[in-house]
Amino acid sequence: MVRRVTEDTVVVIGLGRFGEELARTLMSLGKDVLAIERDPQIVARLAPDITLVVEADGTQLETLKSLGVTDVRTVVVATGGSLEASLLATSALAELGVTQIWAKAVTHTHQRILQRVGATRVIFPELDMGNRVAHQLARGEITDYIEFGNGHALALVGAPTWMIGRTPADLRLSSTRHVLCVAVQRQGRDDFQVVKSDTRFQAKDILVVAGRTQYVEQFTISEH
Repeated sequence: MVRRVTEDTVVVIGLGRFGEELARTLMSLGKDVLAIERDPQIVARLAPDITLVVEADGTQLETLKSLGVTDVRTVVVATGGSLEASLLATSALAELGVTQIWAKAVTHTHQRILQRVGATRVIFPELDMGNRVAHQLARGEITDYIEFGNGHALALVGAPTWMIGRTPADLRLSSTRHVLCVAVQRQGRDDFQVVKSDTRFQAKDILVVAGRTQYVEQFTISEH
């Protein structure tokens, strides 16, 4: 494995449950990861599985500089459980000029402070997952759901009965439902196909629907 930091290396500060899962997933996607963690037991356990794991304090400016963090584009501050640690780390990264600082927050107040000290994107792993599960439980037709911070959402939705046998040109979804149906997965296939104006929807289709949150949520309610 590569043992040096490059521009494309993703730095993860904090290897709690979220940080560990993030680092492992990035590795599975072919990314080199520099993980910074203070707990020596965690460092020893994860060292064989991650490109480079360093036992260090990720809140310290000089430590981050010495590890080459100034050479990377993206750093994730995964220490959301400690308000002080996440703020110090985020502030230090902003001072070092890191362009993409992702930071984990646990409250909206935490989010606002992180943004003020330099976070370019704030994430709520627990809140986001709870939101997705709630939508899946409340709407049996929705198999996955992602809500974005700008009031928009994307959902994987089983094609409702009123769409079967019809095309986007027939349905005019953008004007009648205020959503876009961008892709479709046919029964028995693993891939998605781009929806065209003449695509005819079938029973058991899985659709990718996007639009403002309220309209995506309303999409499966109407029967006609």
